[in-house]
Amino acid sequence: MWESTERGKLIDDIGEVSVDSGPQIEAAERAIAELDADQQAKIKNLDLLEEAKLQYADALEIKKENDEKIKRVENRIQNIGTVTIDSWSVISIARKEYNALDSDLQEAVPNKETLFEAERTFEALAIQTVTDEIEQIGTVSLEREDAIISAKKAYEKIDESIQKKIENREALFAAEDELIQLKVERAQSAIDAIGSDITLESKDAIFEAAQAFNAVPVDDREKVENRAALT
Repeated sequence: MWESTERGKLIDDIGEVSVDSGPQIEAAERAIAELDADQQAKIKNLDLLEEAKLQYADALEIKKENDEKIKRVENRIQNIGTVTIDSWSVISIARKEYNALDSDLQEAVPNKETLFEAERTFEALAIQTVTDEIEQIGTVSLEREDAIISAKKAYEKIDESIQKKIENREALFAAEDELIQLKVERAQSAIDAIGSDITLESKDAIFEAAQAFNAVPVDDREKVENRAALT
């Protein structure tokens, strides 16, 4: 039969409690259980065993929560799948949840490199796609409005950090400004075409002028210098 001091040493040997302390705690519990009440009363550090058991339970609960966090991020990354130009939403969600983890938990995510590779792949794909869309605008005209809108939508789909890497993005902004100016000029010409002598026959001209004016973005309608004549 072990002496009480030897059994007490088993408790001291537990040391700092972690999720790996289970075997030591169980060994100390078994040794204490072999003693009767009087013998247990002689063990001065018995309260440390009870405290260690509580700490161990807490450590296991924390590990369970952390494992669930890691698994959730792992699943988010798995959901990315094959990267396409439409993958930004699922990639950004995975990145956001990955960033929310503590650094030690981030290291424990088994497929974190998949996330990093997906980000690199998407960035290269997005830059090329948007660059091509802008180049396809060509010479700006009213007929190229759909191409300008398409390029702008593709540009706005991506994160600002990637937008800054689009080398020809200034061409997109310039095309938007030029398109607005063309719309302003069309509206002014259509209003002038109404003439000053308004009759019932002016209906079609007024309708066309109104359509041209309404096609101008609200914030830019004050640029139509003869808009009062339409009113």
